[in-house]
Amino acid sequence: MKKFLEGFTFVLVVTLAANCSANSYDDSPYYVFVTTVQGTIYLDLRTVNVHDYNPPYYQIAGYFVWVNGDKERRYEVVINYNWDKKETYHRGDGYWIKDRIEPENVYSRSNRKMADALFRAAYGMDFYGY
Repeated sequence: MKKFLEGFTFVLVVTLAANCSANSYDDSPYYVFVTTVQGTIYLDLRTVNVHDYNPPYYQIAGYFVWVNGDKERRYEVVINYNWDKKETYHRGDGYWIKDRIEPENVYSRSNRKMADALFRAAYGMDFYGY
């Protein structure tokens, strides 16, 4: 009986800890999980806006939410796409930065995942295929 109670208590504690670590973005239909980089990044689907539709060139903007524990940061991301070359560019401080293609680099992967999430939200298909 003691082992049963210990096991039950362990399962209860793990379940409560998992529920406490979840946040409101996980259950919201307005947010989609993108990636985890020193926290969790979500795309706010209500903010996706196509600025330029000129195939093979596209420009899409949207707001992402970065959550790390009790800290949250909301920021706009604008991305230029070149479908033919499979290249994306993020807007920097007054200039465009080409996204690097380095599978081993966590920030390169997260930029590409954000670009893919925006493209999928706007057009219902993947750009990079994540």
